[in-house]
Amino acid sequence: MDILLSALAVEFRNILNIWLSPDDLLAKHTTKAFPDRVSQNPERRSGKVSGNAPNTPEKIKETKNRTVDPEYGEAQGEAREYLESWYMDEDKEMFCQLCQAPQPVVLDRKPYFEAVDCVVGINSHHAENKLALCPNHAAMYRNSGLKPDDVHRLILECNNQRISLNLAGNEVELRFNPQHLRDLRDVLTARNR
Repeated sequence: MDILLSALAVEFRNILNIWLSPDDLLAKHTTKAFPDRVSQNPERRSGKVSGNAPNTPEKIKETKNRTVDPEYGEAQGEAREYLESWYMDEDKEMFCQLCQAPQPVVLDRKPYFEAVDCVVGINSHHAENKLALCPNHAAMYRNSGLKPDDVHRLILECNNQRISLNLAGNEVELRFNPQHLRDLRDVLTARNR
């Protein structure tokens, strides 16, 4: 429990840019009540919901052509192995590069993480261009509107294994293993030649 609370505190500190002790974090989450509102007129609502149920449109499935990358699955597997070599500790705990805490989700006895493109728009599979992120931070990173040129510049200018980013209005710190950062810089530099 203490490890989980410490991990949550680190994640919240990075997301909210404030420090919460594990006790403060636990108090914050145990004092908030789960929403359990009910209708002011349950019988009327039940009749309305029951009356609408038969008239709800059925789900329709269509076959659509789409473009897929046939190498994606293999490339993702290689990227995951690469990231595990740099962000998994001796206890087999995988760390998120943004919350810098062990991944709390385990599937098939392995820590679950997402391998996300660091600099978006590179049209080649480079394991070095992937980030090891927890599901929440993966969603934030993908949907934050980061400009690839800005991320590229920050990586090349980084001199302490950390870059500051604004993800969805939150100031966060992306941390790299030193070798991963060197590898990523080599890829980005080689692509610019």
